[in-house]
Amino acid sequence: MSKVILERLKQAEQLKNSGEYEEALNIITTLEKKGSISKEDLTSLLLLKSSLLLELRHLKEAQDLAEKVLQQSEKLNLHDKSVDALIIKAWVYRRLGKLKDALDVIDKADAIINTQFTEPVKFIQKKQASLYLIKGSIFFARGDLNRIKECLEQGLKLSKIVDDKKLVMHFTINSGNYYGIKGNLELSSNYHNKGLALAKEINDKQNVIIALNNLGWVYREQGKLDDAFNNINQSYELCCEIKSPTLPIVLDSLFHLALDKGDLKAAQKYLREMKELKEQEEYEIVKLNYLINKALLLKANPRARNLSEAEKILKQAVEEDIVLYEAHIDALLNLCDLILLDLRNTNDLEIVSELNPYISRLLDIAEENNSYPLIVEIKLLQARLALLTFDITNARKLLSKAQQIAEKYGLNRLTIKISIEHDDLLKQIDLWEGLKNSDSPLTERLRLTGLEEEMKRLIQKRTVDVPILIEEDPLLLLVMTEGGIPAFSHAFSKDWKFSDDLLSGFLTSFDSISKAVFSEGLDRAKFGDHTILIYPLRNFLVCYLFKGQSYYAKKKLGYFTDNLKGTSSVEQIFKNFLKDFHTIQLNENPNLEELIKKSFLITDQWLLKE
Repeated sequence: MSKVILERLKQAEQLKNSGEYEEALNIITTLEKKGSISKEDLTSLLLLKSSLLLELRHLKEAQDLAEKVLQQSEKLNLHDKSVDALIIKAWVYRRLGKLKDALDVIDKADAIINTQFTEPVKFIQKKQASLYLIKGSIFFARGDLNRIKECLEQGLKLSKIVDDKKLVMHFTINSGNYYGIKGNLELSSNYHNKGLALAKEINDKQNVIIALNNLGWVYREQGKLDDAFNNINQSYELCCEIKSPTLPIVLDSLFHLALDKGDLKAAQKYLREMKELKEQEEYEIVKLNYLINKALLLKANPRARNLSEAEKILKQAVEEDIVLYEAHIDALLNLCDLILLDLRNTNDLEIVSELNPYISRLLDIAEENNSYPLIVEIKLLQARLALLTFDITNARKLLSKAQQIAEKYGLNRLTIKISIEHDDLLKQIDLWEGLKNSDSPLTERLRLTGLEEEMKRLIQKRTVDVPILIEEDPLLLLVMTEGGIPAFSHAFSKDWKFSDDLLSGFLTSFDSISKAVFSEGLDRAKFGDHTILIYPLRNFLVCYLFKGQSYYAKKKLGYFTDNLKGTSSVEQIFKNFLKDFHTIQLNENPNLEELIKKSFLITDQWLLKE
């Protein structure tokens, strides 16, 4: 590569790093037209061009060019360039919402690294960090907090090893997003401020824009609307200064903030700017966002004519091809919200049948993209809809399934919320049965389900409020065979005696309760004033009877059963029972006694850990 071309490429790279993509692209285009470049150097040039097209959101062109580079680099055995081209392709798929395709491409890049580069050289570690960045973005879209955390930790570690401040900045900003999802807004704000400082230090104007916009969203979550506006407006001004492709995103933030503040005049101004961008912009998501926001502005001024027009626009939006699944989710949620308003105004239960297909479509999109928080949230909506039609059993099944998913993917705030809601529903079953028999008005049922409030929280993307948690009052641990033969029981309170009559009544009721629980896919039941959690364990059923909230109780029971399976000496106690059916005595089994203490009585060392 000639010295002149090399210098111009470096200049283009610097412009790209500072977020001045159009200028960088002009340099690359000029070099490309000159020709007389070796195949290997042309590969480097086209890679940079493809990455710029990606940043400018010309996704089809970026993908086509990355594929061309990939084919050429494979012929030339330029394995590092193949990895770079695959990273660009993965980002294209991510931005299109094609998360599975993105992960498939990442697997190919990982395979090249693992087979062609056996030594941990720095330029390969940098590519591995870049792969963690795109993986983390995919898991953000899916809401898989456990995998997000892993990507952030590994990516940041590699970024520091290779001393790449730009990558460190990316992982810092993404850490802010991670803690925002978890609901720790103070920590989220701290990371975004650190990311902002890093972006300014390396003169990365594009990520200054992103960090300011993200900070604004954190302040919005905290209800600090003036602080939110100050940050997002700074982001907007810098967007205009450098003609950033992120301008539609920042305008969208300002538009929603104006709606939050009830400033419809400002919202109208931002919408007009979006319309101008829409007419200049090839990126379909800009057009779709404009369409949705136009409906939202009509919806914010709830005259009958406006609401009708808003519904018409949203129905048009949801029929568009999915160019970015988050936008379609916004359209569907707002359409559902309008239908709920119609339901309240008309008191016509048949409108629920109009709502259900849109809720189902939301769930389909969430499941197709493995977006776990959204799957959980939609199942919560479905549970509330089931209550609206007095289908209490289905509501409980949906709550149980939602909690299982939330627990599996580390969605702690949602797990807490669902657990307490399920507890409350168990307490209110008589109330719901009474409403059913009294033919209560639909508006009263809507109020009790909290469906409208939950829909608005989803639309506004507000963090889940976590209720105050209180540890339960443990009463009894019981292990039985699947056939109902008691193997072991332990009462926790010396002052509270578990009488023979009560135990007999419990055992008599237990068989029917457990069958109902498991046949319906539930995880708990009521026994008088007490709650029962039931957990299947090979040939046994483990039952925990307590009074109070279920959240900590469920964690304790899970800890007990996990360690029972993992402790051979304790597991053997129950295997022996199946041979002689001799009731297990606690004073004869110190290991079991110690496990019960750790699981249910001295839990500080593990219970409150994330």
